[in-house]
Amino acid sequence: LKPVYDGGVSVPIHDIKLPDRDLVHPAYHYPSFITSKGCPFACDYCYLSIFEKKKYRVLPVDAIIEDMDRAAARGIDFASVVVDENVSGYSKSDYENRIELFERMINKKYKFVWGAQSTVDIYKKPELLKLMHKAGCRTLFLGLEATNNKNLGEEVNKGFAGRIDYNKAVKTIHKAGISVIGSFIIGLDNQDMDYAKQLPKALKKMNIEYPRMFFLTAWPGTPLYRKLEQNDRIIPGWDHVRKDIPNIKYNNFSHEEIRKAKKIFFDNYFTKPYILKIVLRWLFREPGMVKFFIKILTQNFGEEGKIKNAELKEKAKEIKKLVDKHFEGTKKAFVEKKEVPV
Repeated sequence: LKPVYDGGVSVPIHDIKLPDRDLVHPAYHYPSFITSKGCPFACDYCYLSIFEKKKYRVLPVDAIIEDMDRAAARGIDFASVVVDENVSGYSKSDYENRIELFERMINKKYKFVWGAQSTVDIYKKPELLKLMHKAGCRTLFLGLEATNNKNLGEEVNKGFAGRIDYNKAVKTIHKAGISVIGSFIIGLDNQDMDYAKQLPKALKKMNIEYPRMFFLTAWPGTPLYRKLEQNDRIIPGWDHVRKDIPNIKYNNFSHEEIRKAKKIFFDNYFTKPYILKIVLRWLFREPGMVKFFIKILTQNFGEEGKIKNAELKEKAKEIKKLVDKHFEGTKKAFVEKKEVPV
């Protein structure tokens, strides 16, 4: 066996094969599509940074539309996810390709709405955003990482984000009728408990609909991993690598403190008044979303939902046991190294 098997990232995709959607379980409510591959950036924490000669490549529009036709023929009329690293592209030719794709989706009149991931600078393409909305896009997942984003270049080699006014970006995306899921990192070297405590207020001011919060995680092979390993701030290997569990030595947090910081954030963000505000905002701004919310409520609180929720509660108990066991293992490993306060 070789230590590493690398299939490369320059594999031709002009004749890419379509997925067999007949193999998808009928209870899977949210089908996924892929319309492009790759990302030219090299953020220190990102798994994509380990690939050389990486580039952004769009899939053939004909193939994408055929795949969506197949999904629609199977009765997909609710919601789906576009799982590209960046749905909006980078170059002029990417932009033209995206225009063609979204215009064809509009002409098809698909009944499902969808969400996708993009770089935050998509706000500089307001016409593309409007077209995406007409094509069914209702939410964008943005890797914002930190509210003090001017330091991201130095911290994690994400300098382009430091030149963007997040408030303006979110406002522009909202203007197009698209909501925002903001992904943030907790545990960067310039962050501390005071930073964590002010986050709920800062993100509510930014009008982020749904924030995601992940512990700073160093995946083996990434620049971040190598940097932390050189400073004895990490346990070598994959055994303790999970983004939902602290697994490195943080600059201003113990493991217990950073878990507490994350809990404080979510406890203070998802309050009932704020949830109601978000729901009402989109019901009035986007009346078509009424169907979306009703279906979610039906799935979660109808008979099918009750059965599913009961199963999820049991599964959650199992996951909690595994997480607690994993956290204890991570803590033990660091104590043995005598590298980090836990």
